[in-house]
Amino acid sequence: MFGNMLGKLQEAQEKMKEVQERLDSVSVKGEAGNGEVEVIVSGSKQIKDVSIAQSLIDRGDHEEVEDKVLMALKQAMEKAENVAKSESGDLMKGVLPNIPGLNL
Repeated sequence: MFGNMLGKLQEAQEKMKEVQERLDSVSVKGEAGNGEVEVIVSGSKQIKDVSIAQSLIDRGDHEEVEDKVLMALKQAMEKAENVAKSESGDLMKGVLPNIPGLNL
């Protein structure tokens, strides 16, 4: 019984490592202001790039720039979270037993 459970846990660890590697290689984009601000985030929620259009900077409204950066970042992080949930759920199905309250 314990040997089988240990094997399942080791398999789960291997799958989680696969998921993490996959998430590191995925990129999602969040944007605001019709593309004036773009944020690229990995599936593992690491910020990869931030791009701000010169026209937005030239307007000189710092609060507008900050707001749009935050909106684009939030959008990218939400997309990354969705990708992470999807990848984790797909790879982990069948590895761990159905445990109530464990949402994979």
